[in-house]
Amino acid sequence: MGSACDQNHCTVDEHALRARQSTPSDAVFGRAARMLVAAGLPARLRILVALREKGACVRGLAARLGVPESLVSQQLGVLRRAGLVVGRRSGRNVEYRVDEQRAGRFVRAALSVAGAAS
Repeated sequence: MGSACDQNHCTVDEHALRARQSTPSDAVFGRAARMLVAAGLPARLRILVALREKGACVRGLAARLGVPESLVSQQLGVLRRAGLVVGRRSGRNVEYRVDEQRAGRFVRAALSVAGAAS
């Protein structure tokens, strides 16, 4: 299977044009990088996995994971700013859940690549 280059009839300009057309935008690269950084700690990945199973408030999530509420709250802030989790206020509490369209696929892929069943 040959490419246009194999046939010696494309120019450098054609390569650049094809690369620009098939490369995601800077905005997409930026969002992907923010997601990777946000999920880059084991504690945050655990939170994402726990929220995939069932939405929870900070207190409930801290109890499920056996970690301090302050840690969960801080990490949820990072995950929320990256668009990986969303929160819905109910009185004084906020119930967090995974943005399944973004984070669900992301978490499954990350754990799969790392060798864990998700």
